[in-house]
Amino acid sequence: EKILSIMRDARIGAIGAIGITLLLIFKFAMLSNFPCNSMFKTLILSCVFSRWAQVYGCVSCEYARQAGKGKNFIKYASKNELMIAGLFTFAVFALLARTKGMIIFAVSTIVIFLFVRWIKKRLGGMTGDTVGAVNETAEALILLAGLVIS
Repeated sequence: EKILSIMRDARIGAIGAIGITLLLIFKFAMLSNFPCNSMFKTLILSCVFSRWAQVYGCVSCEYARQAGKGKNFIKYASKNELMIAGLFTFAVFALLARTKGMIIFAVSTIVIFLFVRWIKKRLGGMTGDTVGAVNETAEALILLAGLVIS
């Protein structure tokens, strides 16, 4: 409950500001080190995967609060949407990155599963903030994996 009440506060704290700054620096560092021939594909993969990760987070958890802006996204997300999003994401990875893409997809999916599970255990479900955190984590994962593989 204490964590949820802190998350409800609209003001950003020092740790939040540091976290956002480090995330932006990390993404900038990843993008600035990419070879030009693989950056375009990796950017597409990171956007597609991060949106799939959001759908997974919404489908796999209940809403952690009684009310909030993220409640309807989580409440009305269905397994059909997860399946469609997963197939689309898998197809994009297969088309753009072939075998390397399948490896990136598999490893990143495992990390996202574990991250969502940790959120669920810690907060009892998802909120709009945690769906956003899943998105940012997924994007950073794909950027890192793409850089390592390229």
